[in-house]
Amino acid sequence: MVKKIKKKIQGNIKNITEKSTNPINEYCIINKNKITYNKDNITHTIYIKHDTLLLTRENDIFKHGMLFNKGKTKLSSYYLKENNLCLDIPIETIDMSIIYNNEIPEKIYIKYKVSDNDNIYEYKVTIGGI
Repeated sequence: MVKKIKKKIQGNIKNITEKSTNPINEYCIINKNKITYNKDNITHTIYIKHDTLLLTRENDIFKHGMLFNKGKTKLSSYYLKENNLCLDIPIETIDMSIIYNNEIPEKIYIKYKVSDNDNIYEYKVTIGGI
């Protein structure tokens, strides 16, 4: 049986280019290599496998999957549900690190560039106690 763990997730998503920050201060559920939390009626799911991280954001309107691998450019998939329209957006992972504590991710840092608009973002979270 896989054990689910409830933890606090805190940090922010920062648009470095436009100098804006969106804070994160929620509870998350950790289930093996998957972390899930809700913020602003959007479900955020993080999947980690070796040196690759998949971050999906989903609500009733859209689903956005972003694949990160340090030093590589990957296509993200932005799906608009109502229009049944999928946009592929290139995202370059500039830097990425994941720090573990007893096989549980404790800190996640991703710096990435969205190629369509050249905006650079930082996704930085710490996962801690309840």
